[in-house]
Amino acid sequence: MDSYDLLIVGGGIGGSALATVMARSGKSVLLLEKSEAYEDKVRGEWLASWGVAEAKRLGLYDILMAAGGHHVTRHVSYDESLEPKAAEAFAVPLGAFAQGVPGPLCLRHPIHCQALFDAAKAASAEALRGVNVLEVAAGYSSARPATRASGPSPRPSWPARKRCRRRSLARPFAPVCWRVERAPREN
Repeated sequence: MDSYDLLIVGGGIGGSALATVMARSGKSVLLLEKSEAYEDKVRGEWLASWGVAEAKRLGLYDILMAAGGHHVTRHVSYDESLEPKAAEAFAVPLGAFAQGVPGPLCLRHPIHCQALFDAAKAASAEALRGVNVLEVAAGYSSARPATRASGPSPRPSWPARKRCRRRSLARPFAPVCWRVERAPREN
């Protein structure tokens, strides 16, 4: 496809969630992600209770749960001045912050990202990995090429394509143009 309703640069949690929701609503979506694989950083992914409620509203909750998400239902403040059993007696229930949500949702970051990226593809978004977007600009010739995440490639294994979309708004605008090279492997 050479024309899209929405171009999303960044296929992490936010970009992939947006791509999924918009593709499900019938919009044509191009989702571009720089990494070939999501890295496991030294962190966990903790979606606050109100974020879980929003994921449910957007239809993304079941995707995250199927990917291995689990809820933290209580918080215990352990301290060297308090015996563990005493601390546990004062546990704070975390299901009180959003109606119908047992607590924050936890899922490893790479799995969280990949589950939503896959959901975007399943919803008919065109989702590409290994793409480095240097610029997206209005006009026919102002866009610079994008290269594979591993660096510029003079002979890409997939042809570079320039794509333009004329925006249909009340006032005429120049089309938004971009160039991408696909990495040799699509995920």
